[in-house]
Amino acid sequence: MKTFATVAILLAASLSLFAQTDGYDYTVASSKSVDDAVAAISAAAQVDGFKIAGTATLPSPVPAKVVEICDPVGGRKVLDADIKNALLLPCGKFAVYQDAKADMKTKASMLLPSNMMKIYPSKAVDDLAKNLDPRMRKILQAAQ
Repeated sequence: MKTFATVAILLAASLSLFAQTDGYDYTVASSKSVDDAVAAISAAAQVDGFKIAGTATLPSPVPAKVVEICDPVGGRKVLDADIKNALLLPCGKFAVYQDAKADMKTKASMLLPSNMMKIYPSKAVDDLAKNLDPRMRKILQAAQ
């Protein structure tokens, strides 16, 4: 019974980590269309040295796209530390969408890289992730 209780507590703690959204994402409202916000994010990312890994249109009843970017210099540092860190490459996804709950206004959101470290901690990439937060916030702000 003690083992079951321990497992239940650990499972509840893990689920609360994934269910918590306050503070894990960064969202901005935009006066741009979804396409124009995606273009602004892509341009700002390239200026900051990121490569555009791809964009995808989501199958959604409202306009929605995802832009994925990666930092090749940071990526090399992560892989040099441990090849398994490929899961933590300094990449990010930006979701750009019309929010049906907010009068169809365009919004852009991202998961903060430093919060990924809470899910899969790695000392080798912790500082890199913290450095990415302000850079990626700035990129997302280009969508405004």
